[in-house]
Amino acid sequence: MPEHSDVALEGFGFETDLVFVGNLCGRDRDYKDYGSGIIHFVRAGKAQIEMAEGGSIMVAKPSLVFFPRPKLHRILAVDAAGVDLVCARTRFLGSEDNPLAGSFPPVLTIPLDDIPALAALLPVFFDEALSDGLGRRELLEKFCVVLLIYMSRYAIDKQLIAVGPLAGLRDKQVGAALHVIHRHYADRLTLARLTSASGMSRSQFFERFRDIVGHPPGEYLTLYRMAVAQKLLRTQKPVKSVAQEVGYQSTSAFVRKFRDVVGDSPTGWRERDEQR
Repeated sequence: MPEHSDVALEGFGFETDLVFVGNLCGRDRDYKDYGSGIIHFVRAGKAQIEMAEGGSIMVAKPSLVFFPRPKLHRILAVDAAGVDLVCARTRFLGSEDNPLAGSFPPVLTIPLDDIPALAALLPVFFDEALSDGLGRRELLEKFCVVLLIYMSRYAIDKQLIAVGPLAGLRDKQVGAALHVIHRHYADRLTLARLTSASGMSRSQFFERFRDIVGHPPGEYLTLYRMAVAQKLLRTQKPVKSVAQEVGYQSTSAFVRKFRDVVGDSPTGWRERDEQR
């Protein structure tokens, strides 16, 4: 994975919220809509994961099963002993149309045998999620970035990434423009500057960027800025300061754009976020 890809991963923000820890028994379970992405950590036992629209996944050894976007599904224990599970809702900051979430396939299954480092990380990660220790939220944010990097590496190595910023970062010309966005999102980034970074003509760059990343350059820049803005809002900075830090000289313009993308004002979003 390109060395600057962690900037994109950290910039968008990724977080989890535990919803189940324990042993799952029986087969009479309804399909669930978690309203977000979700990670299922199969610690022991055999599980069959069935999608409401059809298709299923058999998990017979410790694995991570990641649904990056909402998808109606259910988990069935195959044996009478049940399956030991940790389930956590996931969320990418920015908007429902998060480009990073769109990079992943509908479901990603990672046998932990394939990534020993991830196998060692997960128990620590979920133990911390269950704790109420000092600095828990800050530590979980860092864990989430590491977890996302491992999942991204796996998806890229298995050639499961076809579109989105992760695909764009693998492309030399589009990746150069993405690098400018991720490092200099607070600057006045024009299409001319991004085109120059790519070394392509304006029309070629625009089409290639849109086709690979899934969004036009200007739209992608806005989505990235809004995700970074959400992280800054959590630090209790004034909205005016946040607006300036993500490249808006006019606070009112920032508030309008934030509402368009996120569906709420910066202040309203921060209040809802604090109640989670």
